[in-house]
Amino acid sequence: MALTLFQFAISSMLVFGLGVITRQLEFVRSADLGYDKENVVVLPLVNESVRQRCQAYKDTILSHPDVLTASASNTLMGKPPVTREVRPAEAGDEANMSYRLIEADLDFVRTYRMKLMEGR
Repeated sequence: MALTLFQFAISSMLVFGLGVITRQLEFVRSADLGYDKENVVVLPLVNESVRQRCQAYKDTILSHPDVLTASASNTLMGKPPVTREVRPAEAGDEANMSYRLIEADLDFVRTYRMKLMEGR
């Protein structure tokens, strides 16, 4: 009897957990991310040779009549940005600070149709 009640309780918790996970996944799929992710072309700047030819790639893509804008960046939106670590010159060995960085061209915000709170 106790084993049956225990199994029922575990099953109920699993079903409840599945419902919570399903609702969270639906929220993630439908949430406004602050940028337009549909019909976007981004050239990842994966190495120096690509960075040097970036403008030529963009000009070729933009020459197509159906392309409105294009951008180049070192990561894609929705992917984790590059993490850099710095240490101020006066700080000791334990004073590393890390920050996240997206290197992008000036068309990045326009391409993703972002609305910035401040800056350009």
